[in-house]
Amino acid sequence: VIYGPPKIGKSSLCSAAPNSLMIPTEDRISHIRADKTEVVTSYDEVLSIFDYILNGQHTYKRVILDTIDEFENLLHKAICEKNNWKSLVEDSNKETNFQKGLMYHAVDGWRKFLHNCDKLRMEAGVDVILVAHSQTIKVNPPDHDSYDKHAMKIDKWAIPIVEGWSDI
Repeated sequence: VIYGPPKIGKSSLCSAAPNSLMIPTEDRISHIRADKTEVVTSYDEVLSIFDYILNGQHTYKRVILDTIDEFENLLHKAICEKNNWKSLVEDSNKETNFQKGLMYHAVDGWRKFLHNCDKLRMEAGVDVILVAHSQTIKVNPPDHDSYDKHAMKIDKWAIPIVEGWSDI
């Protein structure tokens, strides 16, 4: 996982990885010279590309998903469509109220996605690089002064799941 503030060169750095395929989730890398797909607009498109990598004849050794903060929107949308929900924070739905949609359903969606990333790594020998923007969050420990921390710009429940999956 590589994350940092906008325009610092995260995508350019990743594009230098040899034999890589970039999967953009937003139109911010059109200037980068690298093999890349069209901008994906659904979770299923990402899984289709993963299937191609798993089953196709290619020379790719790395897949770069750029960015996971935008991908998270696609993941949330797919979960809502599958369950016929309006949103993952819908107060009138007992499955999603009180942030249960983000705490349980979205976290489960992230785990399933990262399992697919592991399949690429284990079955196809393809490294997976996830790119994210960063955000500054305030940490207020009960026994110390508060401080600022840089974190991936994804939901707070998803951060430990993605960090725990990542090797670096």
